[in-house]
Amino acid sequence: MPSNTYIMDDPESGPELHRLIDQHRVLTEVFGGLVPEDILRERISAFHDILDIACGPGGWVLDMAQTHPHTRITGFDISPRMVKYAQMQAEVRGLSNASFLVMDATKPLGFAEDSFDLINGRLLTSFLFKETWPNLLAECRRILRPGGFFRLTEVEVAVTNSPSLEALMRLLTRSFWVTGRTFSVDGSTIGITPMMSPLLRAVGFRIAKQAAYAVDFGSGMPAHEAFFHEMEGLFRAMKPFITRMSISEAEYDQLLDQALAEMGLPSFAGMMTNHTTVGENPR
Repeated sequence: MPSNTYIMDDPESGPELHRLIDQHRVLTEVFGGLVPEDILRERISAFHDILDIACGPGGWVLDMAQTHPHTRITGFDISPRMVKYAQMQAEVRGLSNASFLVMDATKPLGFAEDSFDLINGRLLTSFLFKETWPNLLAECRRILRPGGFFRLTEVEVAVTNSPSLEALMRLLTRSFWVTGRTFSVDGSTIGITPMMSPLLRAVGFRIAKQAAYAVDFGSGMPAHEAFFHEMEGLFRAMKPFITRMSISEAEYDQLLDQALAEMGLPSFAGMMTNHTTVGENPR
């Protein structure tokens, strides 16, 4: 099996599989579709081959394959269990245009040059280190056809009025910083969002589109319940990663329980921003 740099200790666990399934549904709703950017929607009917990096249980690939039955959609992931689950779902849904591979995104990609018209990458900070970003982006440009697009989506930590959730966010960004996974100058943020355009341009992409999606998940808002469960699942899954840095498991559990209680208050307010940058491979 390829070496695992994922922030979760067990990328093949049942809870993680279900968390990623729910995460795909939430992100699709937040963005207003699988590929909401005009520059891609106007061209997608002419695409022949599309790739999803670190596809997990395959939600994006499966939905794209169903929406675009005449396009070949490929996904790859480091986890054999995720890939097996995704392939089974493709067979159950009769999606012969969806396929899945076990592959490590931190190594040279096993695809020929000019293989894809569109490459999708979401939340790659979950396994990339600061110094490994350029290698992956250069590989993506290599396997994109001239005129093809790379769609990169990342998030910054949420801002809320919950003292305990804010403390968890600080622990998360600090852990990312200490382990070399962030572009932040001091560990207070993840810092990837302002770097997306410079990273893409550095390997030769032309920036074709940038978009930001603000999500209000405060109490009483449509996104509240979904993000409550996402925050709970995320921080439970990240417990081993974060507690290795600077806090005991008992302190972490108490902090998470308090954060969930505060998120359940009628006065809870929270906002998260998701950013998408589309790079075009010049002809």
